[in-house]
Amino acid sequence: MSGGSAGILRADFSSPLMADDAARVTPGFFFRAAVVPFALTRMLLMAAGLFAVYRLPGARSPWWNQPTGTPIIDIWSHFDSIWYEGVARGGYVQMPAGYMSNIAFAPLFPMLMRIGCFFAGNSEKTFYVVGIVISNIALLVALGYLLALMLMDGHDRLSASRAAWAVLIFPTSFFLSACYPMSLYMALAMAAFYHARKQQWRLVGLLVGLAALSRPDGVLLSGALAVEYYLQRGFSIRRELFNLAWGPIGLFSWMACQWAKFGNPFAFVAVQSAWHSCSLWTVLHSTHAPLQLGPPVLFAVMTVMGLRRLRPSYTAFTILMGLLMLTANRYWSITRFVLVLFPCFMMLGMISRKHKWFHLAYTAVSASLSTFLMMRFALAQWVA
Repeated sequence: MSGGSAGILRADFSSPLMADDAARVTPGFFFRAAVVPFALTRMLLMAAGLFAVYRLPGARSPWWNQPTGTPIIDIWSHFDSIWYEGVARGGYVQMPAGYMSNIAFAPLFPMLMRIGCFFAGNSEKTFYVVGIVISNIALLVALGYLLALMLMDGHDRLSASRAAWAVLIFPTSFFLSACYPMSLYMALAMAAFYHARKQQWRLVGLLVGLAALSRPDGVLLSGALAVEYYLQRGFSIRRELFNLAWGPIGLFSWMACQWAKFGNPFAFVAVQSAWHSCSLWTVLHSTHAPLQLGPPVLFAVMTVMGLRRLRPSYTAFTILMGLLMLTANRYWSITRFVLVLFPCFMMLGMISRKHKWFHLAYTAVSASLSTFLMMRFALAQWVA
């Protein structure tokens, strides 16, 4: 590994800051390592999506539609995007048993869409535009925190920038710019870790509460941050620890709202049965097995490698989130779910820093796959 990576193996994890606190993300470094790659990759994805819509009309899925009638918006607005727009515009609606319902979708992202539309207008197109803007702003915020965490851990700037690149070029990274809450949760999770490292536990409490409202399994972030608290404080129980309770409180507040409105605090779980589950066995026997399982296998390898190279709290986050993903029986979507496992991107950045051939191979394969999958998504063909 690089000198910075080797330093982590010798580091004292009880120290909240493992590198010189002067190692900060300067505006110039953020622009070079995050903003420019963000713009390049998003333009590539947008070009791929528009090419598919205009040049491959015969490949459109039977479920292809134009929510706004504007292709440059619609290519980012299929599948779950429609559900989030429905929640933002009309609130939660209970459907008869066995039917899909927007109750399944967590409230924070559509709530932010609704707030944005309060200022920008309430047309259907505006809701989607606001959702896409929120996702892309959150993605840039997440990249900023990723760079900051890498530098804080003693990695050099090349490792940090390649970790950010690994996020942006990942095969399903277009979900981070679509009208989906993936980048929102990623930003909240990385911000929570960063401010925990800074021992700003009150702010951490706010962030974990919001994370639990952005997706139900976000409550697991509190568990991973409890490991971070232990690294800093040991078994000493102080007031700061109780800020992590805002994660469960965030989830319980949403459950209380569902109980009051629908008579069932687990309504968001009950409606999941309307979506067909997909077992690992089914995926293994499909023609899409390499595409669906390749990224999760890569991340499993990164998790194992990170056991000795990453901060234990990061690894705890990956393991907690990853285990829940594996037990959810939603393997058709797992290439999207793993996007939030930011420690794996840290490892990819560290490996790319040491092995240029790996960096080039990862870029070539991921760029090809991300372009292909973006075209499928733009045509409303299932991706993840």
